[in-house]
Amino acid sequence: RQPQSIVEAFIRDYFEWNAEAAQSDDRFAESRAGAPDRHEQIHREYRELLHRYCAEDVGPGKIAWGGESIFDPVHSRIVAEVHIGDRALVVVGRPVAAGSGQFSTYDFEFFRDDDRWWLIDIAVVDGFDRLSMLKRRRARAH
Repeated sequence: RQPQSIVEAFIRDYFEWNAEAAQSDDRFAESRAGAPDRHEQIHREYRELLHRYCAEDVGPGKIAWGGESIFDPVHSRIVAEVHIGDRALVVVGRPVAAGSGQFSTYDFEFFRDDDRWWLIDIAVVDGFDRLSMLKRRRARAH
């Protein structure tokens, strides 16, 4: 699959994961007895989601869920895709609020290894700041 279709699939999976995590949090809102176990399960499910898309040396950064998902298959739009050799960047825009004209921008960075594209970073871009949402466990030689 190409990076654009991988991003589209990731956004759908992330949206579903976030909805399920938020819903399960709501079920534990009154009784927190099972909340720590459920939070560990949510983290495990997120790591499993990343494992389907990411290189083996990439893992989650800080994890947050609930409320409005940062990725939404209805409102998130791929606005650019650039390929340079075995690297690719897919830029996704998402409206901050309906009708505001403001967008959050996310960079999905990929590399190709043995004809497979691997996600190696997702970063939120705000002006000149770029905040990575994933972390590399070790450096990869390219």
